Amino acid sequence: MRKTFIIILLIFFTFLGGIFIIYHEKNSFTNDIKNIVPKDFKGIAKKVIRVVLNNFDTNFKLIETTTRKSEQNKEYLIREFNNPILNFQGPRAYLSLLNNNLYLLTGTGTVLYTDINNIFERKKLSFSPIKSNLNELIAYDKFFTDSSYGTKGIKVIKNKIYVSFSNEISKDCFQTSIVSANLNFKKLKFSYLFKPKQCISRDNDYGEFQPIQSGGAMFDFNNEYLIFTNGEFRYRTLAQENDSIFGKILLINKINGDYKIISKGHRNSQGIFFQKEKNIILSTDHGPYGGDEVNIQKNINEIENFGWPISSYGEHYKGMTPKEAYIKAPLHKSHKEYGFKEPIKYYVPSIGITQIINVPNEFNNLGESQFFVASMGFGNEKSESIHHLILDSKYENITFEDQLKIGSRIRDIIYYKNKNVFIAYLEKKGSLLVISN
Repeated sequence: MRKTFIIILLIFFTFLGGIFIIYHEKNSFTNDIKNIVPKDFKGIAKKVIRVVLNNFDTNFKLIETTTRKSEQNKEYLIREFNNPILNFQGPRAYLSLLNNNLYLLTGTGTVLYTDINNIFERKKLSFSPIKSNLNELIAYDKFFTDSSYGTKGIKVIKNKIYVSFSNEISKDCFQTSIVSANLNFKKLKFSYLFKPKQCISRDNDYGEFQPIQSGGAMFDFNNEYLIFTNGEFRYRTLAQENDSIFGKILLINKINGDYKIISKGHRNSQGIFFQKEKNIILSTDHGPYGGDEVNIQKNINEIENFGWPISSYGEHYKGMTPKEAYIKAPLHKSHKEYGFKEPIKYYVPSIGITQIINVPNEFNNLGESQFFVASMGFGNEKSESIHHLILDSKYENITFEDQLKIGSRIRDIIYYKNKNVFIAYLEKKGSLLVISN
């Protein structure tokens, strides 16, 4: 039975490989083939690959070791490990690190892990799957086939693993939920931690809906709470409503899922970092057409307002947004003048901003208040890069900026202090980058 299963898989993956090549080649022959391939093929492929990922080890091969200089002439050593089949599993994926284990969460909810030291000792990485009951908790098909939905983040803290994802809690009504499980390498038995009653319908009074604007980043706050970013699903005005959970950064109780709003006026925050020593939260927020932000919150005891959708340095998407959008979402080009917190950094054009991490002085002897910000790209020279920011000791001004061009969409980054490296995930390539100074 097992041999038959393996033979079927080999046939399927041979076919899949051919389709993969066709979809990435640009000529008249491949364009003709694309037109006859069923549109739902990719959805079918995702489901089959997910079965494989959940039952067999996933190998990443070292395909390139290069040195690359940043805009400010800083030199980095970059090692790339690749498994292109992961592009069919999201293509988004997220990383978390605890002790010596590196965890990878695919867009369709598979949890994989490896000993992180393998990255430095071998030319091939082998990630082992951890079975889970996520498939039983998630009932709607788009989670597994449409990358606009799917998972939104992973965080492993002590003996717990937390996963956030787009969740349909009633017919065509969505939120970003969190499930948690005790860390167990045989099987993760997830249960809902955060699943409030509020959701946003595809057909809503505001008139717009976008599932990719759903947040989902998490960070450890203290023994009691988890920090969580929650997007507004393009129902923009909810970001300013105090009784709404959308467009907010929340503290989620790790035991019972109770929540507190600690900031509002966010569009789609997909990066979060808590500087425990200074009690400061740094977050990133996707702007619309321009206006990606890096925000700093120093007063966690009050609900600070970052202005969306009243203030933004971006604009509404032309041709995709109703003409009357500016009435409810004027996007003023100042935050401070309207009583909001200014971002410490904003990007126009957008860079497709994602995760933000802190690196210590040991990484490059440039100080403690330095951060690396990942970007997925938006068709400009600042896109698909890792952006390096150094702040002053009061976290009020940027004293240094740099950009390391990668050339591919960077979904997530983490820092590993034992080896003074950070690890980035390239979602359109299925690659892990290990970057050292």
